[in-house]
Amino acid sequence: KTRYLLVLDRSMQAEQIWKHLHNALYRFISTIPTGDEVSVITYGRQARMKLPPTVVTEANRVGIHGRITGKVGSDAEGCLECALREASQLISDSDIVKTKIVIVSASNSDNQNELKRSLESLSKRSEVFALMAGSQRIILDPEMKDNIDIFSVDEEEQNSVDDLYDILSLTLTDDVIVRTNQSVKFFSDQFSVKSNKRVSGKFVVENSLRLMMTVMTT
Repeated sequence: KTRYLLVLDRSMQAEQIWKHLHNALYRFISTIPTGDEVSVITYGRQARMKLPPTVVTEANRVGIHGRITGKVGSDAEGCLECALREASQLISDSDIVKTKIVIVSASNSDNQNELKRSLESLSKRSEVFALMAGSQRIILDPEMKDNIDIFSVDEEEQNSVDDLYDILSLTLTDDVIVRTNQSVKFFSDQFSVKSNKRVSGKFVVENSLRLMMTVMTT
């Protein structure tokens, strides 16, 4: 069983990504297995718990997503460290419930060292996935990388529901191949295939993208 802590930047810095992120989160929550848990923390200058840890059922998925507002707030910047302190209190202490913290940040931290200490502390008790949509880049020490994955989300991906969902969906598996501090490039396509039909074809990959490539079908 997994507890997903969604830590979401609602400051004005996230305005560009928020509409598409909001839609991608709907798809993400729809994909979380029944019986797992979801909690939502949003933050501007201060952090707010919008949803305490809640068991996902087929009946409440829409309501869980409804706790995530469709617009950003009025704060100019977000305090990620404040949100991580809130998240640290929601990490499961149960041996049968593992915690995955999914961070989306578009704000720049005023104190990189404090942010790194917060991430290191969280990674000792949970898995941490951070989608960085702003200009900030977090360079982790080698010993901190075991339980932390950081994805740099470029401007094109911020404007794509499919790309954002693809990145979020990496947290649903225990086999995250893409490693910390590497940029991630996604191509997504959808096909309508009848139950008694198959889809087949080829794709060509440029040389620079062939290393550590992952193909996902759903």
